[in-house]
Amino acid sequence: MTTLVQLAKQLAALKQGNNAYSDEGAVRKATLHRTGRRFLRLLAQELGLAAGTFTARSNEGGIAVSGEVSLHADHLYVQLSESCVQAPGVEVMFRSCAGRQDYCGGVNHWSSAARLATGGLEAFKAQCLDLMADGVAKARDAAIKKLQAATPVTTSLSTRQGEVVEDDLVW
Repeated sequence: MTTLVQLAKQLAALKQGNNAYSDEGAVRKATLHRTGRRFLRLLAQELGLAAGTFTARSNEGGIAVSGEVSLHADHLYVQLSESCVQAPGVEVMFRSCAGRQDYCGGVNHWSSAARLATGGLEAFKAQCLDLMADGVAKARDAAIKKLQAATPVTTSLSTRQGEVVEDDLVW
């Protein structure tokens, strides 16, 4: 069985280049997407994400770019790609999010496949779990605020045939 470390090593071993203009570039790009999807699905499993609670998808982009491979769960977003402006190799961007329709999410955190392959994987998984817990807490707080805003909380006094009746509506 292939492990996350083995897959991270395969991603880290990809030769630098972020386009598919050559046959070698096309093979590298295909390897990034195939291995990246495997890596992210296994990551989801190791983080305890149940089937159906996340999507692992690939956007190959055009010939001039590497594209990206993404894991999108209810409270975590992870993306693998090659950058033409940052350090060479496969980079890993990850952040919290508020659902699978949230494409902006929390603050971006960065790592690399090379870092994950050389001892950084456990710390990365711990950060992902922390981000997921933070996302759950933020979603809970947002739901409470939304419910409070939509719920009438009033106290009124009215009179009925000369007597004072207090109506408390608290839902």
